[in-house]
Amino acid sequence: MIVAKICETISQGIFASVVLILFVLPGVFDTTVKIICRKGYYKDYD
Repeated sequence: MIVAKICETISQGIFASVVLILFVLPGVFDTTVKIICRKGYYKDYD
């Protein structure tokens, strides 16, 4: 019973991590790159 609860908690954490890595982080990266380029730190990035 305790082992099943631990495995369930770990699997929920893994699912949350995968969702964040696949969907949230690319959006954050794209937004920060646009902000950095708009401020003029990098001129070569489109």
